[in-house]
Amino acid sequence: MQTIATSTGRGHYAINPFHFITKMITAIVIWNKARATRAMLSKLSDHELEDIGLSRADISQINR
Repeated sequence: MQTIATSTGRGHYAINPFHFITKMITAIVIWNKARATRAMLSKLSDHELEDIGLSRADISQINR
């Protein structure tokens, strides 16, 4: 028996919209955790940041 692959041109998300929604929710959760981490680190003094091996410039690079 021969199998013929066909494409609708709509991509993976047209077949499974729940996968798209799950990916979006995951992206939002990751973004929010990074935002909270940056906010927390921004409240630390320069000395405290140095103790954990970070600088102010490193904070802006978290999850970007």
